[in-house]
Amino acid sequence: MHSQVDWLELISTVTRSAIAEGDFREDLDPEQFAYEVHGIKLAHHHAVRLLRDEQAGRRTRIAFESLIAAARA
Repeated sequence: MHSQVDWLELISTVTRSAIAEGDFREDLDPEQFAYEVHGIKLAHHHAVRLLRDEQAGRRTRIAFESLIAAARA
């Protein structure tokens, strides 16, 4: 469980840096962004391991790219 918390904290920290550098919007919530990145990761794992979805990689890239696009300044 600690590794999951560390992962979310790392994403939040990197997101704060991206906001400070002007790469991401100032009003972006770093914890929410981390939550959504983690959700994409879990969805990918589920699609690949349980559903054997051959489109999982493509769908994951699209979801992640959409999240990044929405976060950009």
